[in-house]
Amino acid sequence: MRALICTAMLALSPPAAAATITVQPVDGGDPVVVVDGPLEYSDQFEFFSKTSGLINALIVFRGDGGDGEAALDIGLTIKGRGFATAVTDTCYSACAMAWLGGIKRFMSADAQIGFHRPYDPITGRDSRIGNLIFKRYATELGLTHAVVECMIEKGPHELNMLTKAEADRLGIEVDIYDAKATATPQDGAR
Repeated sequence: MRALICTAMLALSPPAAAATITVQPVDGGDPVVVVDGPLEYSDQFEFFSKTSGLINALIVFRGDGGDGEAALDIGLTIKGRGFATAVTDTCYSACAMAWLGGIKRFMSADAQIGFHRPYDPITGRDSRIGNLIFKRYATELGLTHAVVECMIEKGPHELNMLTKAEADRLGIEVDIYDAKATATPQDGAR
């Protein structure tokens, strides 16, 4: 039932090509998993498969949205496995939701991370069920009501941009990402 509801009601942006998910080994450090592009429903399964043997990893996101169910499942997988997440470029909508799953979150100084309300892709209207699912997801991640309000404040064709200062104000733990430290970004993450 959850899958049906999510698939029908929790679209975060129009359908697009699947994300590219690659695992990049790092000499002397944890692997970096790059999730590049809009998320599709099947990406959650590819992500799970490609990360199943990893103990530690940094998940780097870049994308402009996609499937809400894939985003939430990827985010919960990240949290469950204790992975860190980073955004070095743009990460909107579903991408931003998945990024929140990081046990430790990073963003570059010029990263663009944007959230908006879920909507029904058939009617284009806000999804009350989607909002409830978001609230539950945020609770599972240990995020506050203020974070949820930030996530769903803007309509489906607008973005509420998250800066480091706004993250600090909301209580979202985020560190500035230093690409030179890629090999060791999870120190102390567990």
